[in-house]
Amino acid sequence: MEKLCQKFISSAADFLVVHSNNEIKALPFSSRLLVLDSSFNPPHLGHFNLVHRAVEHFKHHGQTCSVLLQLSVNNADKAPQPASFPHRLEMMQVFAQELQSQLGCNCLVALTKHGKFLDKSEAIKEGLGRDLHIVYLLGFDTLIRLFDPKYYKPISVQESLAEFMQNTELFCLTRDCQNGEQMNWVRECENVPEQWEQKIILEHNSDSKTNSISSSNVRNIVKESPNSQDLSKFLPDSVTKYLKLHDSKNIF
Repeated sequence: MEKLCQKFISSAADFLVVHSNNEIKALPFSSRLLVLDSSFNPPHLGHFNLVHRAVEHFKHHGQTCSVLLQLSVNNADKAPQPASFPHRLEMMQVFAQELQSQLGCNCLVALTKHGKFLDKSEAIKEGLGRDLHIVYLLGFDTLIRLFDPKYYKPISVQESLAEFMQNTELFCLTRDCQNGEQMNWVRECENVPEQWEQKIILEHNSDSKTNSISSSNVRNIVKESPNSQDLSKFLPDSVTKYLKLHDSKNIF
């Protein structure tokens, strides 16, 4: 896996599928490609819950889904900490297999060199097909950052994201939300035009076990108690087994 990562980083390619099990053939038959772009450091139950809720949402509306777990290496000139890209990819692969088994949907793993969502989408469509309908799965904090004007000045948010929002949907869960205020965020945000509101699906995360999970907290628990039964409260079974098999202290 390390050689694959280095080869990609040093190549001219900007997108690479590293795990597919022939699911790519099924993509044209999926009405939605659900893209979870994250650091996966490590993949945890918050990620699982987000994918699960999105799959259930679109299935309820008669849509078929495939899932793409994507890792960005756009800062590859700096050594990734605390888990290397090869370790993250291996965890993503076992996580993808678990998602596919439990949710019954195709699940791919890919690398990208892009940091901006519009560029990520262009690379995905170039690699997997122009007709794909992409849905990005976001945590609430990421949703807020996506529409924050400071990242686009002097251009407005609406102008900067016009092309992106024209061809994309967003699915987001609230985070550590007790009073429901976050559910009104899309409607109240002045940087989200009315025509974009229907493209942003915001659902309340009522799962107290996952709505406040953070990767840094999970890493601390893994380092302090790598064999603790508490890991099952934060990590998918596949990732827990991977960490125990590969000595998690050497990973984090």
